[in-house]
Amino acid sequence: DLANMLAGPFAGVFLAAYGANVVKADPPHCPSMLLDGKRSILTDIKTKPGHEVFCRLVSWADVVTHNILDDTAKRMGATHADLREINRDVVSCQVSAFGGTRRGFWENRSGYDPIAQGVSGLMTQFGTLDVPLDHGGVACGDVAGGLSLAFTALLGVYQQRTTGYAGEGRTSLVRLANYYQLPYMIADENGQSDWGEARGQFTLGNHWW
Repeated sequence: DLANMLAGPFAGVFLAAYGANVVKADPPHCPSMLLDGKRSILTDIKTKPGHEVFCRLVSWADVVTHNILDDTAKRMGATHADLREINRDVVSCQVSAFGGTRRGFWENRSGYDPIAQGVSGLMTQFGTLDVPLDHGGVACGDVAGGLSLAFTALLGVYQQRTTGYAGEGRTSLVRLANYYQLPYMIADENGQSDWGEARGQFTLGNHWW
């Protein structure tokens, strides 16, 4: 687990809760707060000794989870190709703000949960254009993003053990924000965008209950 902030480290918490042996690797100046169920090591992979420790960890790992943007991963030697040079069976899984299965150009933009909610329209969906609402706080993008990354890791391990191919999994906060809106998208496609339900932060219910 190389991730920082919330979504990435949450994935390690969830995997550890279900029995995975998770090692949280952090730089010495920035230890993680989300260590539940994990072992911890402080190492700076930007230094030669730190990178040697990193390579030893990757050499026996089934999965590397992280939230390193692609351009930074290239500089750090932590791309999927770099990891497979160390261990051909390792699965790498990334969560970012805007990344996805196919690369375009947004995946190198950094961002946090509220930014993903804003650009996806989720804040308008649960608020209004004039008064957008940060929907669910960290539970929306960060916690759900961690669950998504954990599930991505499990899929990657399953694929590797059934086919022998160690792939790369990618998910993002904006994907989760769009997922929350999926029911409305499906309804709109069928000409039923207005379900008749009251919604928005200033809306009262249709009935007293």
